[in-house]
Amino acid sequence: MKRIAWLDLAKGITIFFVVLVHVLEGIYKTGQYRQFNFFAESTMGILFTFVMPVFFALSGFVYKPVSGCKELLAGLKKKIISLGVPYIIFSVIYVMLQQLGTDVHHLNSWQDLAHIGVLPIGYLWYLYVLFLFLFWLVCCLY
Repeated sequence: MKRIAWLDLAKGITIFFVVLVHVLEGIYKTGQYRQFNFFAESTMGILFTFVMPVFFALSGFVYKPVSGCKELLAGLKKKIISLGVPYIIFSVIYVMLQQLGTDVHHLNSWQDLAHIGVLPIGYLWYLYVLFLFLFWLVCCLY
């Protein structure tokens, strides 16, 4: 499938805004820069309003329906590997950096890593929603 340049650019911009809003939120929650609270609150309010809906709408442009159960299960397996492995690696790095930090608004422990199959680390809750939806889809359709 040929890449669509404007779509890749638009998705890249929305990913940048997602990262930006979460960085601002993390800084805001520490309370260390109270003089910028109005800026942070305003920026987060604007970005949280449109970033994810626009990203999901753009992602819908490249949606490809599956032709059968076998293709759906193969795609699910591919997603589990392509998203699961980086998720585990990111979670370990994330917890390690939190342990090194001095002022973290929500500190995860090393024990939390043992439960990442049930409780997400950091902002990766959406992966659980994705896989629960795909599991529901497989159960309902086949």
